[in-house]
Amino acid sequence: MKTDIYNNMNENGGGLAVNITGKYESNRKALADMDGNKRTAGEVAQSLRKKGYSIKANDIKSICEEWHHAGFIPASAGGGMARTFYTRKSDDEILSEIEESRKTEEKARNTIVTGFYYIWDHDYSGYRGKKRNYKMLKWYEGTELNQPRNFTICDRKFYLSHKHIQASYYGWDEPTIMDIKSKNCDLIKS
Repeated sequence: MKTDIYNNMNENGGGLAVNITGKYESNRKALADMDGNKRTAGEVAQSLRKKGYSIKANDIKSICEEWHHAGFIPASAGGGMARTFYTRKSDDEILSEIEESRKTEEKARNTIVTGFYYIWDHDYSGYRGKKRNYKMLKWYEGTELNQPRNFTICDRKFYLSHKHIQASYYGWDEPTIMDIKSKNCDLIKS
């Protein structure tokens, strides 16, 4: 069966094994299922629950080494491609990594950061009322766990002295600490 799957692969190693295994899955997933050293996140979670730990497959996904496409999710459940996560790690290794991950998350939940980020916005002040997209400077003070995307950390003194600035950046410019200090941007009047 392995040779059939290898022969079924395209030049990139991909392709579907539906005509070989009878399941709508990728060739790589079919090979991973046949590998005796790999276990799915669900199998690991089941093994750990038998040992008395309350762990779900979602807790294990983040520490798995690989994943493969495993068919389609029905449109009624959100649609898209399903994924199966695999690991070669022992139960003890997985437990220690989950504990380390929880400690890191708890630290991030309790760490307060200050800084700035940008969001995309638009106006119609372009030539003859054309739409112009720009980046809008936003300030953030809160937990490290919830910090926004494209976030730049700055010290508290800088944050307190500059958080009143509202600015927009046209083109591909992005806000930097030096731009904010020099006010190298289009300041918006409040």
